[in-house]
Amino acid sequence: MTTTSTVRRATLPVLALVAAVLAAGPAGARTDETAAKAPGPLAPLIAASKKESGLVFYANAPAANLKLVTDRFQFYYPWIKTTAYDLDNNVIFSKYASEAAQGVRTADLLISSAPNLWVYATRQKFLTDYNPLELSQFPSFVKQYKGVFVMSPDPAVLLYNKLLLKDKVPNSVTEIANDPGTYRNVTGYTVDNLFGYTALWGYIQKKGWSNLEKIGKDRFRAQTGVAGQQSLVSQGAAVAAYLTSPTVRYNIKTNPQLGSILDWTYNKDATPLVPRGVG
Repeated sequence: MTTTSTVRRATLPVLALVAAVLAAGPAGARTDETAAKAPGPLAPLIAASKKESGLVFYANAPAANLKLVTDRFQFYYPWIKTTAYDLDNNVIFSKYASEAAQGVRTADLLISSAPNLWVYATRQKFLTDYNPLELSQFPSFVKQYKGVFVMSPDPAVLLYNKLLLKDKVPNSVTEIANDPGTYRNVTGYTVDNLFGYTALWGYIQKKGWSNLEKIGKDRFRAQTGVAGQQSLVSQGAAVAAYLTSPTVRYNIKTNPQLGSILDWTYNKDATPLVPRGVG
């Protein structure tokens, strides 16, 4: 039976390579193999990683979105098998906690948009205190806690049915709140969705409660996740979703049927950035 501490020590070289790929940004999109073959600070990690069996991810990122990352990682390091599980934020941490307590194989990397659960994970000492190479090249907010980093600061966006709204594009939550004739049915998150909760909290710090109260009075249809919101808006049961996950952008871009019905835009009165953490 493999203990948690043993797994952590064994996978550190591989996790360092993951951090390098995540941090690569546009440079990571190159199609040559130079980065994987050239000697440099990663060379010892690459050599050590060839002794490892693979990586397990627990992530709240939709499988299709996360696949872009794991595919890129495997382009450079094809000998490292990656297994990713698309889980709700709460499940990511409860599953890890249960498995770690039993000393069985569990995730090597957690990815989540739940700030409160990262605090919990830090207090429980779930995370390895590790600083990726060239961390100093990134903004200071990237490091949230010891071993917890911002993988992406995700903007909460507006999703809308362009067939129903025709040439009208929603510019802000304020506009949606003040135009019940156009935005007669609107959807968004229930308070127990941690991305939604964080986005709403951020919005309220800037704009207060009044817009949300106007929408919530008789036009709001809450959904627990972005998939439900996307479904309501695409079917016409709601004309727009506010402060929703930016993962809808990828869905619209890659699904021609959705793209013919839906579009998205940034919220111009206040755009909360929800940190999708990795540790």
